[in-house]
Amino acid sequence: MRLFIKRTRLIANILAAISLTMTLFMLVPNTSVAQSRSSGPCDVYSGSTPCVAAYSTIRALFSSYNGSLYQVTRKSDNGTSDIGLLSDGFANAGTQDSFCAGTVCTITKIYDQTSNDNHLTPAPPGGAASGPGPSGYDLPAFATALPVMAGGHHVYGLNVQPGIGYRNDGTNGIATNGSPEGVYMVTSALNLNTLCCFDFGNAEVSNNDTGEGHMDALNMICPGTPCNPAAGLDVENGIVGFLGVPSGTQFVTDMGSNNGQTTYQIYQGNAQSGALSTTGLTTLPSQYQPMHQEGAIILGIGGDNSNGASGYFFEGAMTAGVPSSSSMASVQANIVSANYAGPINLLNDGGFEWDSQNVLGNGWFHYGPTGTSGVDVQQGKAHSGLNNGWTYDTSSSWTGIGQNFNVTPSTNYQLTAWFTCSANFGKNAYLGVSDTSGNNKTELNWGDTCSPTSYQQYTVTFNSGSLTTMQVYFGFNNGQSSGSWILFDDVQVIPQ
Repeated sequence: MRLFIKRTRLIANILAAISLTMTLFMLVPNTSVAQSRSSGPCDVYSGSTPCVAAYSTIRALFSSYNGSLYQVTRKSDNGTSDIGLLSDGFANAGTQDSFCAGTVCTITKIYDQTSNDNHLTPAPPGGAASGPGPSGYDLPAFATALPVMAGGHHVYGLNVQPGIGYRNDGTNGIATNGSPEGVYMVTSALNLNTLCCFDFGNAEVSNNDTGEGHMDALNMICPGTPCNPAAGLDVENGIVGFLGVPSGTQFVTDMGSNNGQTTYQIYQGNAQSGALSTTGLTTLPSQYQPMHQEGAIILGIGGDNSNGASGYFFEGAMTAGVPSSSSMASVQANIVSANYAGPINLLNDGGFEWDSQNVLGNGWFHYGPTGTSGVDVQQGKAHSGLNNGWTYDTSSSWTGIGQNFNVTPSTNYQLTAWFTCSANFGKNAYLGVSDTSGNNKTELNWGDTCSPTSYQQYTVTFNSGSLTTMQVYFGFNNGQSSGSWILFDDVQVIPQ
């Protein structure tokens, strides 16, 4: 059965494709020093369908790779540091933590682990959108925005928010003009929206929409109300495959293959356990026979730089030729063996570390009079990290902040946050969750126990019931005429 969904401009260019060389030979990883460690996904693909681009902020994808995984840039002085590997092939996140201590870092380059040097950097402006960065470029992701565990190590994934994206328009070895290719990534069913385009794969070299078949990229999106995560191939002006992904899955394996002429196949699975599900071999819509791939590589955006999507990326690779279903299954087993682990915070920027000015952003919104909430940026007031949020008021009106987040129905969650307050603080301060209209509340009144001398942690447990989207909120309505305030930090929602 053929699954095809025509792309609207909002849901467009999404996903990833794959790599090709006209003569298929084994591409060696970009390294001169081999380590004795377990095989990676690109070792599985080696032979007739070698990796031609391979990226991860988590681990080496070749057993012999010994180069850097990514580069971070420090805000304080624009200094850079390459993040390499521990002896078992996982990221040495301690290097990043030391280099970025006391400041904010972004991931400004993701290194290609093949010998093709198809490194990714922030994307330039395109036909659909310019980015919020200098000269219309997209922004790099914050380096500490997605902490997870893998291989028993503390590591960082790539947290893509609207306006963030990566690209390489001058690649080597990537499929073009109907050549066969494959692609996979480890991503998540969390942090998705309905906008275009959380893609990884093959795209146009001009940063413009040049027509059907000029892309071949994996896509993750969450269309519909309620939100229903799905994986597919963005083939430009259309997404084919739309294979459902269970809502709330923290780590997801997505895979695709396309022979460039007549057929494609989508796979998805839980990156922590189990096997893959698949669409099976499926006929391409007629307007995509044959494909016309151009060979650029994108991550987190569409081919024309549509940059309104959000998503998480941990690792991924593109291949020359179509990997067999058995190879895809072996790669899934390899991913499971990497032991990805959370929990992942369902809230964006729960530590308020992404802000460079004292205004709320990144999904947080304000209740109450204008100017009564914000962010302390590097003021030495944080519970952890550099920044914290604040709310101040002189009246008895409700003042606070909130954020909407996606949940899985009938699931138990835990909300935690850290607060301190002014000495004249009263009783009516609340931490809670509700539906997005402010109804069906589960909340805690913590005002009586707030300390003006140190942060204290407060916890609310709740069940999502039938909801797929909820709202976290906190604030107070007991301001004194002389002015009352609260400081807050390290807010998170995690599954129980």
